[in-house]
Amino acid sequence: MSNWRDTLIILDLGGCRQAARWHGRRRLVRILRRISFTADGWLYPILPLALLSQGSRPALRLLVELALGFALLVPSFKAAKHGVKRLRPGDGPWGLQQLVVPGDAFSFPSGHTSSAFLAATLLSALVPALALPLFTWAMLVALSRVVLGVHYPSDVLAGAALGLGCAVAARLFATTILPA
Repeated sequence: MSNWRDTLIILDLGGCRQAARWHGRRRLVRILRRISFTADGWLYPILPLALLSQGSRPALRLLVELALGFALLVPSFKAAKHGVKRLRPGDGPWGLQQLVVPGDAFSFPSGHTSSAFLAATLLSALVPALALPLFTWAMLVALSRVVLGVHYPSDVLAGAALGLGCAVAARLFATTILPA
């Protein structure tokens, strides 16, 4: 192996091939499609808006943090996707199959995973008792993206790191503009 990129490609392809072994399990694939769908973006404003309609002050903070987080996240992952221009596993010469139609051409980093980790981090800060189920969901979103054939394992790892980083930045910025 000549460099870290070669090592990464070998590890990513191995992970994708292992994940592709699950393609024959229809029920599992159906469940993973549904989990992936929950990270499409429509779900994120529902909880804070529902809490806000009940007059919950923490819901306003969560709404602000989510808005700030996504304002940082979306341009970041789009810039990375268009800067790196990594083809999706099913579009490369590897013979890997995609089980869903991705929203764009490039795979690095995973937008679904970054969004899920952003939301899980911010919601967990509001309701710490939900941290385990929220991060379990975020990890299942990441797994679903690899099993469904639209991301390499390193794409979802980068997405998770990006989502966590944007969540921390959003929380820090929110403390400067909102009273505690």
